[in-house]
Amino acid sequence: MSSLVDHDAPRPRCAAGKVCSTGRRLKVLLVEDNPADAITIERQLVADSRGAATVVQVDSLTSTLLSLTQDDFDAIFLDLNLPDSDGLETAMLLLQQALTTPIVVVSSEEMEQVAIEAVRLGAQDYLSKSRLRSENLYRTATHAIERQSLRLALERRIADLERKRQNFRSLIADNADAMIVMDSDGKIRFSNRAAEALMGRSKAALEGSDFGQPLEGTENSDIEIVGGDGRPVVVDLRVMNTTWEGEPAYIATLRDVTEHKEAERMLRVAKQSADLASQVKTQFLANISHELRTPLNAIMGFAELLLMEVHGPLGHADYGEYLKDIRNSGRELTDLINRLLDLSKAQAGALTLQEQEEDLHSLLETAVRSYHAPAAEAGLRLTLDNRTERCGLFCDAERLKEVIDILLSNSLKFTERGGEICLSAAVTEEGILEISIADNGRGMPREQVLRAFSAFERPDGAYSTETGQGAGLGLALAKTLVELHAGIIRLDSDVGRGTRATILLPAARLSAQAPRTNLAVLRQEGPKLVSG
Repeated sequence: MSSLVDHDAPRPRCAAGKVCSTGRRLKVLLVEDNPADAITIERQLVADSRGAATVVQVDSLTSTLLSLTQDDFDAIFLDLNLPDSDGLETAMLLLQQALTTPIVVVSSEEMEQVAIEAVRLGAQDYLSKSRLRSENLYRTATHAIERQSLRLALERRIADLERKRQNFRSLIADNADAMIVMDSDGKIRFSNRAAEALMGRSKAALEGSDFGQPLEGTENSDIEIVGGDGRPVVVDLRVMNTTWEGEPAYIATLRDVTEHKEAERMLRVAKQSADLASQVKTQFLANISHELRTPLNAIMGFAELLLMEVHGPLGHADYGEYLKDIRNSGRELTDLINRLLDLSKAQAGALTLQEQEEDLHSLLETAVRSYHAPAAEAGLRLTLDNRTERCGLFCDAERLKEVIDILLSNSLKFTERGGEICLSAAVTEEGILEISIADNGRGMPREQVLRAFSAFERPDGAYSTETGQGAGLGLALAKTLVELHAGIIRLDSDVGRGTRATILLPAARLSAQAPRTNLAVLRQEGPKLVSG
């Protein structure tokens, strides 16, 4: 009697690479935002394992997903209620990411039904916080790992049986692909109706004839045969060994892939054309940007000279305002050209960073200082809340400042007079740098937030405070620049409540002395603009 356990499948391994069993080390990711509960679970898990368990604790879903990309864990203990995710949605999001790591849900008694539903969806177990002291958490973790191993082995076995069932159905179905049976000499012993139609010969004519193609060592290949109309046909040939009337034989399945191969050829041609078009577009943008910058520099330069009244007064006072409009429009057009060129370079993989260690506090102060005057002119309060205490950041300062400029500019555009904008920075307890730009402007509906990072996507007029909204390149470029820094950018917005743009940069980019901050506490202390 066969076992459900796949003995050939690799067993789950702990952080040190040893097979997990009683007394072996485990590396556990603890997702818990309540400090007291986190300490209780960690201490009990270490005590139950007699020091054989190592616990890494995070307090948000975002930190969890980042941790899973940076390290391997043997098991996850998950609290469903987190600052950035709540209830069953937390389990569902994590199950989609941690496909092979077992999850043990840790819930309060009132969330027990939700925890049970999480187990039904794929979590391996759940524990009630009120009964933790009566449980052996180390044994719970090891049992969850074993069950996950059994589940994965069973899924592989089911998938294998399904593949065999599909092969059998293809073999016996009357309307299946063309199938023939040949003996060891290559003589056709049996053919189905699809084979007769494909080869344009009757069953009597096919059986006993020579197939004309060597089958020894052939499993899957494309060959060319003569079709029923006398024209060449490309077929996908699949061969399996079998026994026919007590003698060794081959079963060959033939599928007409002539159109598919032609489509592949056309796709290759189309891809080559697209690559060439992309190169031409990039070169065109580079050339046109140069051609546009030259007259723009002259326009803005002469506008500056006239504003300085180098050769005497302008005369009418309106002329000065006109010249300022010319200069500002030239600057906006130059910025648009630069963003369009940068976005094109990024899409072609040609945009690179010039990175070195920068003082984060100076970078943030410079970004805020450049927007104090526009904010004051628009009747807005702009503040900086920096919790990083002058730590070093390895980055391309110009590119990162460009991202912050884009986000601050958007907040200025979409926040009404009397509103607030706050640029904040903090380092999480996991060492992740979080930079946020939050405002209490009009905000956007959810469907627009989902499209916000697409190129040329602009908010509807109903959610903007001005008609000139730009070309819709800013957020697309910001996302590209943050991802080049190996980071993540996120947008949260509610109509009537405002918008928060969040940049997350990995711990490896920070100097070792960067202080950690509990973001849950920070958000309670900080401006009540938009919840993160």
